[in-house]
Amino acid sequence: MKTEPNDAAHPFATEQTLKGFPGTQCGQQGLTKRELFAAMAMQGLLANAAPLADKSGNLKPSSIGDKLNLAVASADALIAALNAESK
Repeated sequence: MKTEPNDAAHPFATEQTLKGFPGTQCGQQGLTKRELFAAMAMQGLLANAAPLADKSGNLKPSSIGDKLNLAVASADALIAALNAESK
């Protein structure tokens, strides 16, 4: 099964979907799969926040930006790997 990055991470069935009305879809509120994967990667990257601060304890914006970019890149790589497995 192909993983679509913009599909809902936690879709829900609506009353119309459950009754089998044609053309209805599951609800699409909340985070996308890509957003969820990036948030989970960011959580792991920030688990050790010490490298984000200078010797005075002030946050270094460049380090935070680097981690944000790495989290998004990690999410994209995970989606690509999942899609490669499903072929």
